[in-house]
Amino acid sequence: MPAPASVSMLLLRNVPLFSMLSEHQLALLTSAVSRKGLPAGRGHIIAAGDVTESLYVVISGRLKVMIKRLTRGAR
Repeated sequence: MPAPASVSMLLLRNVPLFSMLSEHQLALLTSAVSRKGLPAGRGHIIAAGDVTESLYVVISGRLKVMIKRLTRGAR
């Protein structure tokens, strides 16, 4: 598996959630994040009920959100 690609401050600056951060804060954030790609139509980022300490930002492309509903009596 290839190493995760780095993320630039400019890329993060263009994400509305991070647009008001100072240069110092952006530099700290940039050093703590990595870029991950997913092939079109394959894979998942996270499943319902998974515990995570991650935040995912879609830079390009689209995601489909799917939630499986439990049938009556299933756990």
